[in-house]
Amino acid sequence: MTEVGGHEALIAIEEIKQLKARYFRYVDTKEWELLRTVFTHDCTFGFEGVVPGEVSVYASVDNFITGLKDILGNVTSVHHGHTPEIRLRDHTSATGIWAMTDVLERPLGHPLSSFTGYGHYHEEYRKEDEWRIASVYLSRLLKIEHPNLDETQIKRHFASQIPAIDR
Repeated sequence: MTEVGGHEALIAIEEIKQLKARYFRYVDTKEWELLRTVFTHDCTFGFEGVVPGEVSVYASVDNFITGLKDILGNVTSVHHGHTPEIRLRDHTSATGIWAMTDVLERPLGHPLSSFTGYGHYHEEYRKEDEWRIASVYLSRLLKIEHPNLDETQIKRHFASQIPAIDR
């Protein structure tokens, strides 16, 4: 294992932070094809608490994107990542833990409740042509459910309504 330090380490860590920022934005703006670009082709996924009492596991990017469309397709979501702990293993691999908060507002009649969740993303990254997420697991510490809202109470803003500064 080759140690990475100095400016090279700082640049790699910043690139990983930018990668995760794109992940959050693409999820919340439902830009599924752009979201696909943040993962390695063999990425694995695990999420606690999307469905109460279950861990949702996806063995491929295609399965994950399909599952995410089903879970978030008509849901307004806000995902925030905080205080990343990124450790470079070498020049092409790293790990990260991110504190997270997510808010999912579901419309009346949706089979699942709206909620605000808190937890951590545990991730592995691999640098191919650029840094990408190679595995992701979301552990939840707290999930506060609240009533779903009438459609008139939800104001949605989608990517098509956001100025295209630099997608």
